[in-house]
Amino acid sequence: MQEIRNGVNVHRSLPKVLRINRTKGTELSRTMAYSSDMVSKWSRGVAPLHFENLVEMIKHFDKPTMLIVDYMNKATHLFPPIADGPKFRKNPDTVANQLKVEINEAIESLNNSMDEFMTDGKVEDLTDPKEAINQTLDVVMLAITLMATIEINYGLSIQELEQQREKVWKMKGYLKRED
Repeated sequence: MQEIRNGVNVHRSLPKVLRINRTKGTELSRTMAYSSDMVSKWSRGVAPLHFENLVEMIKHFDKPTMLIVDYMNKATHLFPPIADGPKFRKNPDTVANQLKVEINEAIESLNNSMDEFMTDGKVEDLTDPKEAINQTLDVVMLAITLMATIEINYGLSIQELEQQREKVWKMKGYLKRED
């Protein structure tokens, strides 16, 4: 069983989130009541950011998505990271086009896995289901990247939109309704 880590290094995402939100480390340290040295250590990757600090920190940002995704990826490895390699310009069209390619590959891998999916779970060759997971992870990573890119470029709030979307998912029966 994979362990969930409480403290992770956010040196790649925190400086970007500060820049995107037009906030200086000194401002963040003042509003969070932490020393500038501590915020600097988090930004440089010298000290791990703990979950309690993340929860407090995101309250101070209008656009915290990159930081949240980075933290969740490193803490759990159940959540893919935001794509930030040299292949990606942070333009919605670039990410959207690559996402379309990956969606098609995921559909093909899902189709190839249908015979395994229709069994009782006792399958000897897991090649197709593993490929379905890999392709789905590619789609999720790029979808999250696209959402973060749109949030940054257009000022939308993923958190607000997700909360609204949950109502639709409940109506469709994807999620249980809370009583």
